[in-house]
Amino acid sequence: MLNPSTLIVSGFEVVGYQYNLAIGWNYIGYPYYGSKNISLALASLENGYNKVYSYNAELGKWDVYNPYPTALEPNSITDMSAGKGYLIDVNFPITWKP
Repeated sequence: MLNPSTLIVSGFEVVGYQYNLAIGWNYIGYPYYGSKNISLALASLENGYNKVYSYNAELGKWDVYNPYPTALEPNSITDMSAGKGYLIDVNFPITWKP
């Protein structure tokens, strides 16, 4: 695009979203407009996941969220946001309800 433009999107907001995650790594997107604290967004998974990664293109690195962070690997993801992708490692098949 060479000139500034406006994109108008219409539709309905997703309500009651749920997604079945498989054992291992799953690529997900946050399905709602705006953002939400990551621990709240993942609360339906309880202890069924290990880590979440999201690529930070601005810094050229992977950000991480660990429900049990360490001093060597502190959390760098605080919120899940619309328009971003996340890799999540789950321990068993589970339904995510953000």
